Amino acid sequence: MKFLLADDHALIRCGLISLIQQMHADWQIHEAEDLPSIEKLLQTVPDMDLLMLDVQLPGVEGLSGLREIRRQWPELSVIMISSSEEPGLIRQCLSFGASGFIPKSTSNDVLGSALNLVLSGGVYVPPAVLYGLGENKKPAVTGQLSELSSRQLELLSMIAQGYSNQEIAVQKNLAVQTVKNQASAIFKLLNARNRIEAISIYRSINRHNDHLM
Repeated sequence: MKFLLADDHALIRCGLISLIQQMHADWQIHEAEDLPSIEKLLQTVPDMDLLMLDVQLPGVEGLSGLREIRRQWPELSVIMISSSEEPGLIRQCLSFGASGFIPKSTSNDVLGSALNLVLSGGVYVPPAVLYGLGENKKPAVTGQLSELSSRQLELLSMIAQGYSNQEIAVQKNLAVQTVKNQASAIFKLLNARNRIEAISIYRSINRHNDHLM
């Protein structure tokens, strides 16, 4: 696996690289500090698997860097990282072709799960933003989601994306029975009798929050 981390702050690059190396000791990790160095590396290492790209790079206006990378390397998976968790920014990144958005406040465990999800072909969106909870807001449509922990929200998002218990167990490094138990607890909190009803509730809340934002 060949991984490229692009951030103009050396301290952040060092910290993330160290963390990712602990998770994936066999990965070849490259680093860049601006768009020209990213493009140079992608040209010299054409089979790069994943790019983690800071939203704000020097000399790049808005998300033009993301759009240019997607234009030149459409098969490359790109995860955006940022200190911002503004829902509008996240939606814009995804609309420009990003495979995920990871806030810099994300925990180590969630970072690992997000990387695995993207590399398996999925799209990672922070659970709080996915459910309209950005900026510490809770959805007005129902009080049920306020009962769920961040881990439960993340598991519910994976259920809604069609992941089986077995697939979730692999992604989250959990026992299948643990996933089943957590899913049952979520269904109970949502007053859902099964996965289908839970997914229906998720979709209705998501549509409602999209309308509100």
